[in-house]
Amino acid sequence: MTQIRKSVVCLGGLVFCVGLLSGCGNQAVNFNNSIAKANQKLAAAGLEFGQKVKDALSGQPGKIREVKSSYQNVLKVLDGVKADMKALSVPSSASAKKLYDAHQRFLKGQEEGAKQFGEIVKILENNTLNAGDKQAKISQIITQIGALEQKDLVELQSAQREFAKEHNIRLEMPKQ
Repeated sequence: MTQIRKSVVCLGGLVFCVGLLSGCGNQAVNFNNSIAKANQKLAAAGLEFGQKVKDALSGQPGKIREVKSSYQNVLKVLDGVKADMKALSVPSSASAKKLYDAHQRFLKGQEEGAKQFGEIVKILENNTLNAGDKQAKISQIITQIGALEQKDLVELQSAQREFAKEHNIRLEMPKQ
């Protein structure tokens, strides 16, 4: 049975597919693992951002600066992942192209999510909003991000399973 790990940003949104294939030395395995590792980088950056937002919402002084720094890291990681994916060698199979294309759409969705992270930063910086209003607005954004991302994630996971099946390889949970 195929198992794909889902990491959820602590605020409740942004789920990332990070399945890994077993085996090594195989172009198909390396291709999938490159995508999985890219998603792990995105997940880590998103989780860190979520934690920083949570800290800022709890009223800890000086935490907005950390949120802004974490947001910049999210953008940097996303740019790095996009560059890595453009340089990735795609195996010559229909399922590999489908997986790559699904991942590119997933990355476009992640870009949109990152833009929304920028809106979260603006909300936190807004001194005219009280803590409850900030929490409500941020929760609404996170809910929207999660809903939009779910479609891309389902497509990505489906393409990943199809790719694994075609190449007779088994998806595994990544090592933590």
